Amino acid sequence: MGNDDGIPTDLPINAAAWWQGTAYYFDNGSGTYLSVAPDGTRTIRPTWVSSLISETQYVDTAWVAGNRLYLTGSDQYVRYTLADGSAGEFVDDGYPKPLPYPLDAAMPRGDQVYLFSGSQYTHIGADREPTNLPDPRPLAGAWAELPGDTAPPFDAVLDSATGLYLFVGDGYYRHAKRGSVPRPYEYRSLPFEIIRLTTGTASDLNRKLLSGGVPALLELATQETDEVAVSTDPNATAAVRVNRSMVDEGRLPTGSHLDFRSANGIYYWEIFFHAPLLIAQALNSAQRFEDARRWYEYIFDPTNVGSYWRFLPFLTVDPGALADSLAADLAALAGAGLAVDDVTQVLTPVVEALRALAPAVAHNRDAATDAEKAAQATVVSAPVHVAVAAAVTALGTGTTPAQQDAISNLREHTLLAADLEKLFNALGDRDNLLKAYRDNPFDPHAIAELRPVAYRRAVVMGYVDNPPAEWYASLHTEADLLGYLTSGGAMVEEGGAVHAGVANAYFSIPDNSLFEEYRDRVEDRLHKIRESLNILGISQPLPLFAPPVDAMALVRATAAGADLDSVAADTAVPAPHYRFTSMFGKARDLVDRLTQYGSELLSVLERGSAEELSLLQNRQEKAILALTVAIKQAQVGSAEETVAELTASQQGAQASADHYQKLIDTGQSALEKAQIGTLGTAAGLQVTGGVLKVAASIAYEVPQVLLGPFILGTEEGGQEIGDALTKAADATDSLGQSLSTIGEILGIQAQYQRMAEDWQLQLATARNDVLQIGHQLSGAQQQLAIARREADILAQEIANNEAVGTFLTGKFANAALYNWMAGRMSGLYFRAYHLAYETAKVAERAYQFEHGVTDTFIQPVYWESRRNGLLAGASLGQDLDQLGMAHLNRGGRSLEITKQISLLEVDPVAMLRLRTAGTCEFTLTEEMFDEDFPGHYQRQIRTVTVSLVDAKGQTLGVNGTLTQLSHKTVLEADPRAVKHLLDPTSPAPLSVRSDWRASQQIALSQPDGGRDNNGLFELRFDDERYLPFEGTGAVSTWRLDRALAGSADLYDVYLTVKYTAQYGGDTFATAVKGMLKPHPAARFFDLARDFPDQWAQFAADGSDQLVLPFTPDMFPGMAGRQISGIFPAYELTDGGSAHLLLGGDPNLSLDPAKLLPTPGLTVGGGTTSNWTFTLSGDKEHLSNIGLVLTYQARVQ
Repeated sequence: MGNDDGIPTDLPINAAAWWQGTAYYFDNGSGTYLSVAPDGTRTIRPTWVSSLISETQYVDTAWVAGNRLYLTGSDQYVRYTLADGSAGEFVDDGYPKPLPYPLDAAMPRGDQVYLFSGSQYTHIGADREPTNLPDPRPLAGAWAELPGDTAPPFDAVLDSATGLYLFVGDGYYRHAKRGSVPRPYEYRSLPFEIIRLTTGTASDLNRKLLSGGVPALLELATQETDEVAVSTDPNATAAVRVNRSMVDEGRLPTGSHLDFRSANGIYYWEIFFHAPLLIAQALNSAQRFEDARRWYEYIFDPTNVGSYWRFLPFLTVDPGALADSLAADLAALAGAGLAVDDVTQVLTPVVEALRALAPAVAHNRDAATDAEKAAQATVVSAPVHVAVAAAVTALGTGTTPAQQDAISNLREHTLLAADLEKLFNALGDRDNLLKAYRDNPFDPHAIAELRPVAYRRAVVMGYVDNPPAEWYASLHTEADLLGYLTSGGAMVEEGGAVHAGVANAYFSIPDNSLFEEYRDRVEDRLHKIRESLNILGISQPLPLFAPPVDAMALVRATAAGADLDSVAADTAVPAPHYRFTSMFGKARDLVDRLTQYGSELLSVLERGSAEELSLLQNRQEKAILALTVAIKQAQVGSAEETVAELTASQQGAQASADHYQKLIDTGQSALEKAQIGTLGTAAGLQVTGGVLKVAASIAYEVPQVLLGPFILGTEEGGQEIGDALTKAADATDSLGQSLSTIGEILGIQAQYQRMAEDWQLQLATARNDVLQIGHQLSGAQQQLAIARREADILAQEIANNEAVGTFLTGKFANAALYNWMAGRMSGLYFRAYHLAYETAKVAERAYQFEHGVTDTFIQPVYWESRRNGLLAGASLGQDLDQLGMAHLNRGGRSLEITKQISLLEVDPVAMLRLRTAGTCEFTLTEEMFDEDFPGHYQRQIRTVTVSLVDAKGQTLGVNGTLTQLSHKTVLEADPRAVKHLLDPTSPAPLSVRSDWRASQQIALSQPDGGRDNNGLFELRFDDERYLPFEGTGAVSTWRLDRALAGSADLYDVYLTVKYTAQYGGDTFATAVKGMLKPHPAARFFDLARDFPDQWAQFAADGSDQLVLPFTPDMFPGMAGRQISGIFPAYELTDGGSAHLLLGGDPNLSLDPAKLLPTPGLTVGGGTTSNWTFTLSGDKEHLSNIGLVLTYQARVQ
């Protein structure tokens, strides 16, 4: 029986082989082998061969090479020729043959067979017999991914179509056969990878930098500087030549451009990628978006038509784009008539491989949850990171023109936002995805192609029913990432099964929310632009062009150290709707909040720095503790050696004490006693000899008796005396020697006594040494205990340090959190600064608007990017306080003037047009106000009240609108400004302010009694907002529109203008008076009212002639007698038509609503001039006529 892999489980496998789909398994225990055919047929045969294998029934190794089966046993091997899918019954002729040494296992690998013997291995060609084997090599360290390190590493090998099986004991290991490197693999067989260690391009890069600066250095052409080529061609004399058989030709160092994979590659990456990216990110954090975008464009420039990627390695990470580029280049060459067949044949496999890899790369991009983090992790995602970062910077760059409410500025922002929309669509076309849903929500195929990972997740979650079958099939292709990375799933089986769940789409990473946020911001900007909304989403009309840059503001900003871009971006803000006091209070609150944000940002930065310092200290402490471990271990060893030394010393001292005690207890030794006894005996004998010699000497002194046969008597003489003396001397000598011996004995006794005393001393000293060394040993043991305790404390400190490090990095309020907070708060702080700055500018504009000055206090110099603008709030607050003080200093009361203006008097033509057409435009001129107060300037309206009256002066309840079209204010007592207002042909000086808060409008309805018609429910001068037209120039142009209903009796319009002004002094007043010249004027005549008798006569009789008397006093301030023109207005009934002819002359026809120039018409000086008018038309339909006579008037 077999398992799921088809491996037999009913017999032990001692050797195995595979040939033409048939597997052979050898069982040494039973002396048989099992063959399993492709159809599953199992056949068991005995191992019949006349060899050691047949004798022992034991097979050590088996392998198949070609159509031959080799079996080894001990130091012999046999060979079978395979035919018809099975081995013959007998071995081939001439076998068995001897082996140089026994074999334990064999593993076929391509055209080689690796043979293992104990702790060594060798290999031979598959077509070679194992009779003569090469010298074996050590197995240790030579192989990777073998089942074990012991010898032999496995028992048997089965190289089948489904995988390579390595049998070990009762189990086996399976290696998939897919992959570029088959496993297990021999280290020695792997090709060498050549890495370039040096470069000769430094001088070229220096030359580029010094000649063209940073732009020239970072150019794509600079990155294409040639390196020294590396080639396997032996004839390439200009290249570094390497052995083809020892290297991977596909990974040789490039020579056509800078080698970014060389040892210097990290420096190339630093120069051309990391440095520009880091600078761009720093500038982006400092809100210097334009500079940041310029640095991003060194890497990614979407406006470059040649290649938007300006960093060379990014040109090689888009397989699909490379394939398309190669195909396009080949097509272009072929279209040019060049022979590209050979090149096409070579490049076609490359293009196909690139296209096969493209889905896997796209899958990786689709699955990235954080583009920035993923970009920093892989080269494939790095371009996405740069593109997204550049897009975010461009969004910040586009904020400034979007905030400048002018059509010319919005064009730039529109183009930028449109480019960003294309960029995001290129990174993932959401519009097409949504369109696919809209067109057919039940057709998920388009979604599968657009977002495969998201679609896979949708399938797993059950959101898609019956997905396309081809989509399932695509999962099992080589281009599928899962299959590509797991070798068709083999790597997530058996031991790798624990990782199989990672490929489950249920756990796939969600869509990138940050990426979608950026996309939403772009779409929001485009929506606001297309809907004519400003950046705040408010609909408002936009001027065609932004206001011009103040040249003096540039000078002041440059003097203050601001860059010109900041000043140019700091365009004038419009005058606000709220008064200065309200805007100043709001600006003050925002600046205080900004200062608070700055303090909080500084606190976050400090806390972040403190956390980073804590981490740094923790890492440094960890390093110091790691170094201290060896010291503590040495101290422990030294203490142990000291204890051992003192122990040995104590033992030696104790041995000395015991020795001396033993000497004292023993006393004199037997030899010493024998010596003293012998010396005592010798002394006794010497004394005895001395006594005898004394006796002899006495005997010599006795006379000598001669007794004999012939003699008898005594004999005395010298000889006897001499002998006696000699014997006496001998006796004395013997006595001396005896005394000497006795003295020697006494000396020995004395020496022994001294020695005994010395022994006592040595004993006492040894005992003292034992005691002293005992104390030293106790101290040393204490030191050892201390050293061990210190080592334990150090180990605990290391553990504590690791715990602290884990806590510092893992706690919620860690350095990463503070860095995140610092980044977010920096953006919040910058936006708060812009809000406070813009509000302060609005307050400054309100100050200028109210006081009619051009003084500036708020400057675009507060934000210091290098210091994160931490003092921007304090600096802005100081200037804001100066603005407030300036407002108090200019708080004096102005001249308050009320002027009532009759439209019928100042501009009767306009009044007639209002009656007839329902709308008119009129102007309150400088002359009109100078007639009242010629020395005034800075005339600013406080309120405007409109009254529409009938011929009797009664107010009419007529609805209408009053719109201020333009206005001008003289800011200084400047005669040039007055001259310009009197004669606008000359350019306006800087002292004339025009059209601040222009185009204001009020509705004229029916207030109480029809009076005080100022467009307000209640007129409150303490309102936070400006009143209608408040602060605008009194010299102004207006448009009045009325409703047709209820306006039949409209006769005149009265404007009550209340305004403030400043007196410019007598000199200025005199100058203004000198500039007042005769000016055009008009006088309206209601014929039925002003000439009642003449009109009654004309209406009563049947004559068509009307004679009207005119005198000069009818024309206020008339200069001369000339009437320059006549403008008629006819009141007709029942649709009749009629007009007058001046003097009956058809050429002087007074056509309705047309001005007739009358250059020769005058009024008599001091007399009445009778003018005759002839009626042409239906008199019965004519109810009244109005005539406007224009003339030149002088200032009264």
